[in-house]
Amino acid sequence: MKSLFRLAVFASLFPLSSQAGDLPSLDAYKELVRFRVQDTKANEVFAGTTGEFLAQLLVVPSSPYSDLVEYPRMTNEVWWPTFIDSLPTRLPDAERSFLGLLQWQVGLSKARPGIEVAASDEAVAAYRGMQSAASALKAEVDPDIFWKARDMNGSHYAQAAGEAVALQILRDQMRRNDPATYGSRAIWPDVLSRYLEQTDPEAISNRDRNYLGGLVRQAITSMPSFGDGASRSGLPVVYRVARVAAAYADAEGYVMVGGYCTGNEPRSDLPHQWPRKAEPLCFVAANDRAVRAWYRQQLHLETISRPPEIEHSGLSRLMHWIGAALLVADFAAFIEVADSLIADDMLSEGLIEEEDAALAGERAERLTCGGNP
Repeated sequence: MKSLFRLAVFASLFPLSSQAGDLPSLDAYKELVRFRVQDTKANEVFAGTTGEFLAQLLVVPSSPYSDLVEYPRMTNEVWWPTFIDSLPTRLPDAERSFLGLLQWQVGLSKARPGIEVAASDEAVAAYRGMQSAASALKAEVDPDIFWKARDMNGSHYAQAAGEAVALQILRDQMRRNDPATYGSRAIWPDVLSRYLEQTDPEAISNRDRNYLGGLVRQAITSMPSFGDGASRSGLPVVYRVARVAAAYADAEGYVMVGGYCTGNEPRSDLPHQWPRKAEPLCFVAANDRAVRAWYRQQLHLETISRPPEIEHSGLSRLMHWIGAALLVADFAAFIEVADSLIADDMLSEGLIEEEDAALAGERAERLTCGGNP
């Protein structure tokens, strides 16, 4: 049985539901690796690195704002047409649809208004800005939940984002399931109503906070169905939480009035390399992987800056393990880890030899959280 760590990584890289646009469900990277391992030598497939993989898909892999490669090198390989024809789910315009799913699921899409995200005038007003609306809409968090979580957490964007996504998951479960099944599905609508009516963060019970935290943890460490509250677009939870935090930052001007964008593009004076700390980003122009990297640093800064008198509050405990779960799922950014999980499954199915699975496992074990893949 896979450990909680391995399940978290697997689930956060391979969301079950489909990309925005109602495309059918498909675990794009998993399908790609499984086909290649059976089509060629497993040790050759597992020799690739995260950097090499991203270099196929991104024009400038070192930049959080990189454009996508229109036709990655893999599309010119002799095996590519056979692979597209072999997909278990029939996709409209199969090649482009598959590439879109792959880019979306591994965090290479952006949140530019009018391009990746349609932000109406009503949404812009509700989220108090075009850029904040774009990130919040991509994360699929309703305005009332978005602002309530923000009000209950002050300036702690990263922590508020975790609660906002948890509350949205609960609301979506309520919307998509028969009330008669709430008990069997452990859906507690009273938690949502109490939270939205509350004005004092410390008055929220530990029971409610533990329940909300459990929803986020479950979403990270499993592959929930759309009916259970998964994102309609299939955006992994780690990216949803990071996008909400970015939306809060944009709504507040993020340090300076006007933020860090010129339209849908980053200001010319911003660094165009991966952030090594919680540096300013033009969030809508950055891909989800870059926003996740920023979020991870932002969560760290907020954790060490919390006032001592509330360190042991229910909120602090909740965000401690939500944050831990998100950092564990951060390993999903490495294809070496994903390859190891896929190899284990293929070994159990008798599709590869034990030494090939061991090779993939050894590569994953050498990784640490220090990189920004």
